[in-house]
Amino acid sequence: MANKNEDKEILKELREITKTKENWGEVIDDVANKLNENHSVIVKAKILWLLGEMGLNYPKQVETYIIDIAFCLDDEHSKIRERAVNALGRIGRADKNLIIPYFDKIMKMRKDQVDDVRLAFVWACENIATNAP
Repeated sequence: MANKNEDKEILKELREITKTKENWGEVIDDVANKLNENHSVIVKAKILWLLGEMGLNYPKQVETYIIDIAFCLDDEHSKIRERAVNALGRIGRADKNLIIPYFDKIMKMRKDQVDDVRLAFVWACENIATNAP
């Protein structure tokens, strides 16, 4: 597990990336590769959120990472499940076909024991339905 100083540095880096949307297309791979590294829940949650936002703008570029995001739907930490379903909703808003293979897994999130995960599920459905009712 990364230590607190590493977490601070990575979160700082992710915040900078978040602010520079014009560079997202060039850094998606770097951000996505961090998802499978051994980081804290806070860092992974930020990575998932950022991948969702990037996926809304660059759906084809995040396509290869959707399986990793969907894998997070089974995480023991509710914040990771919440952010994973959020990310899939954002990506699905851009291109529903990218998340269709994971739709059954997404639908299971409506029964999650944690309120915030169920709320994220509703939000994800609204996102997807915006362009694909």
